[in-house]
Amino acid sequence: MSACNRLLLGVLLAHADRFGMVQGIGNVDLRRATGLNTDSLRYRLQRLVALGLVRRWVPGLSSSVFSGGKISSTYYLNLNHAIFAVKSSTAVMVHVTRDWDGKRIDHGEILRRDMQAHGSRHGENQPETPGAVIRFLAGQKIEVFELLQHMLLRHASDLLSRHWFDLGRECQIDAGWLLANIAAALRKPSALEDGPTNTELGAVVEHFCRLVFDLAREFKVRFDQVTWLGFEPGCLSILPASANAGYQVITLVLQPPPLGAPECMVLREARHSVVEPQTWETEAEMSLQDRQFCGLASSPARRLVKG
Repeated sequence: MSACNRLLLGVLLAHADRFGMVQGIGNVDLRRATGLNTDSLRYRLQRLVALGLVRRWVPGLSSSVFSGGKISSTYYLNLNHAIFAVKSSTAVMVHVTRDWDGKRIDHGEILRRDMQAHGSRHGENQPETPGAVIRFLAGQKIEVFELLQHMLLRHASDLLSRHWFDLGRECQIDAGWLLANIAAALRKPSALEDGPTNTELGAVVEHFCRLVFDLAREFKVRFDQVTWLGFEPGCLSILPASANAGYQVITLVLQPPPLGAPECMVLREARHSVVEPQTWETEAEMSLQDRQFCGLASSPARRLVKG
């Protein structure tokens, strides 16, 4: 790996959390830290993806939906990569369900679908998305819905980390912190321009909060099928699966790994609520195609495949 690529990887590692996720550092920050220009930075990020050092790269964008009008990119580093030459303190666990209950469709796709259908319906079907949310998202491009899906997964990670045990019980969970975090990510209404009122924005935040709870409970139910392993609060982070997998595939990065867990485990649902585990001592033993399907790796740019 070239010196420039090592420098970029070092900068990303310096800003990563213990699961390998890098947030809040934009392209301007990366260019300033590495001395790379825009084209070289993009090429070298793609190169890290091709090498398997960056599992996923969720590009940021500018949109009136988000607070500040812009969201920075998010990078998911592979801390289990052999280049680090040390035994990793993280593990990955993947659940693959049969295609029941439409689990291939994610909430970002549902939002986009309801937006497209808005105005063309004649009362025969009710959209899953409330009117306040549809109005809030009016005119947004497809990438916004993909980024909203990513936002929901990040909040679901936080909810699972804080309340893993509580989500399986009949008890009240204080969602004040979650509502505040969602609201902070969205653009506030202004009296000087057309847009959502405070009441409508509150409805949008509450809807997203409900989606996050739905996600967290769904993920917990599916991983609770692994009765021989225990999860500790704060030990997990959701890794987005491939774009075409929806919720058929859900992937967790665990740090520290549960006692007795291998570095890589895939739980395939043989029948409803019954899983058959496959384990690998290292991720590298798993085929590249399977790693890409599980979100453990991304397809590299074609020009880099042989690079």
